[in-house]
Amino acid sequence: MRDVLRSLHRLGLSLRFVQSRLYVGALLAAAMPALLRAQPPALPTPVGYVNDFAGVIPADAKARLEELALKVNSATKGDMVVVTLADLGGRPVEEVSLRLGREWKIGADATIGDQARNAGVVILIVPKESSSTGRGSCRIETGQGAEGFITDATAGQICRGARELFVARDYGGAIESIAGQVAQRYAAEFGVTLDGVPLPQRSSRTSEGRRQISPIAVLVLIFMGETSTGTAPGRPVARGRGARGRWRSRWRSRPSV
Repeated sequence: MRDVLRSLHRLGLSLRFVQSRLYVGALLAAAMPALLRAQPPALPTPVGYVNDFAGVIPADAKARLEELALKVNSATKGDMVVVTLADLGGRPVEEVSLRLGREWKIGADATIGDQARNAGVVILIVPKESSSTGRGSCRIETGQGAEGFITDATAGQICRGARELFVARDYGGAIESIAGQVAQRYAAEFGVTLDGVPLPQRSSRTSEGRRQISPIAVLVLIFMGETSTGTAPGRPVARGRGARGRWRSRWRSRPSV
């Protein structure tokens, strides 16, 4: 030990200096696994509208899904992307689906102001047979441009509707059912068929068929409304403050299904 200390002394190094460096190294070694876990795993590279990384979609079903997604894009400019993953790597399904939408830039091709801007949808499926948790996941994530016609309640209902197919391990059939319903909502929102043909406009009622309201009746209704509020005519009625609007990213998280 004395020989080691003499060697360190000749090198201009004190025992305290060496101990401090060893202590720092031990701390880094202990913290390294946690630091590695904190880094989100890299997402796979997209290969198209159908990304079957779990290998559960039969070839014929995959071809039909690709064709359906192309029809949706051709008719509406929206992006409907199917993704299957064997496992989530310990990450919440909502986090992974949100990253897919953001990092793959799904639905971002349309110009600003276009109805199709950010109208992207990610259909994420994780089979329970390959999941490390032993539980499968069905998640429909929407961009800001699609959340109006595919709400949280709608997304949950669509996934739950395919439960029997998932239990039967018919992943191709389940995903086709989900994608078909999502595609129908695209068509209804954009007023087109999936072949790109605009839907016929609903005929408006003619003025002869509308009931005419007398101006005197309108004045009577206004007077009665003001009287019922207990305020004098012309005096403004106090209203409660609404919630402040908040900025939202193109892709936002929604409650788990």
